[in-house]
Amino acid sequence: MEQRISHYHSGRFFLGFVLLAIGSVYLLDNMGFIYVHHISRYWPALFILFGLAKMMDYDGHYYHGTGIGWIFLGSWLLISMNGLFGLDFQNSWPILIVGWGVSMLWKALYRQPRLDIAEEHRHGS
Repeated sequence: MEQRISHYHSGRFFLGFVLLAIGSVYLLDNMGFIYVHHISRYWPALFILFGLAKMMDYDGHYYHGTGIGWIFLGSWLLISMNGLFGLDFQNSWPILIVGWGVSMLWKALYRQPRLDIAEEHRHGS
């Protein structure tokens, strides 16, 4: 029998995993095994992982949109912080506005009002 982790518990699992990873990285830095400066440029990847976790947790379009939003934010931060494609925070901020607009359109087009969802569950649809 397959057991799904509830939304509350999956969020705690992810946060626990992130704390474990961050603590381990800094412990290895203190012990001289790694140099954190090279790794610290990639912390926005945590947003990307969180977005992927959100997308795997839910089946609805709204939650996929939320996951995509986290992935978008993490990708923008990674690109801007590392100067990839000639982009930095100063010249790439309009991308955030475009992403925000796409997110609003996505929610408006694909999200059902909560009342409709409640009605479907009550009638067994």
